[in-house]
Amino acid sequence: MFILNNNEYLLLSLIWETKTSSGYQINSIINTRGYREWADIGMTSIYKILKKLEQKALVSSHITTNKTTQGPAAKEYSLTEKGRILLKEETEKGLSETRERDRRFDLALSTIDIMPLEKALEFIKKRIFFLESEQKRLSEIYMSQQQSISPSGALVFRHTLQFIHSEIYFLEEIVSKKKEINHANY
Repeated sequence: MFILNNNEYLLLSLIWETKTSSGYQINSIINTRGYREWADIGMTSIYKILKKLEQKALVSSHITTNKTTQGPAAKEYSLTEKGRILLKEETEKGLSETRERDRRFDLALSTIDIMPLEKALEFIKKRIFFLESEQKRLSEIYMSQQQSISPSGALVFRHTLQFIHSEIYFLEEIVSKKKEINHANY
C-alpha cells in the first residue's frame, strides 16, 4: 500500500531532485518535461499538495530572498529527513511492487537515484520476478480459457501479455547494462 498518491510522490521527487524549489519552479518542470500529459495536476493543485506535504512534515518551506520575478516573494520547499525516507521507501515499492502499466513505476524510475545502484537493481530484479510470475499466470488463464474468450477479450489478454514481455525486456536490459541508471552517488 502506498502512503503517497502519485501527485504527492511527483512533487516530493521533484523537490528532492532540485534540492529546493518553489511551486512556480515545480510547475515549470512539470510543463517542460511533459508530466502534465499523464499527471493530472494543475498549478492550484501543486500549491494545495505542497501545503499538505508541509503539514505532514515531509517538506519544509521558507520565504526566498532571491526574488527574480515580480509579485509576492516565493516560498521555497525542501525535503525533510522524514520526506526523504518516505520518498526512498515509496521508490523501492514503486520499482518492485507496482502492476504492469502503472504510472507509479514511471515515477519510481524518475527517482531511482535516491538509492545506491545495487539496491536499485535488487528492486528491479524483484519486479522482473513479479512480472514473470504474472506473465505465467495470465498465460495459463488465457490458454485454459482460450475457447471461451471472445476475440476482443483475447486481444486484451494478448495486449497485456505483450506489454509485460516488453517491460521485462526493458528491465533486463537495465540490469545487464547498469550504466543506464545514471547515479550521482557513484
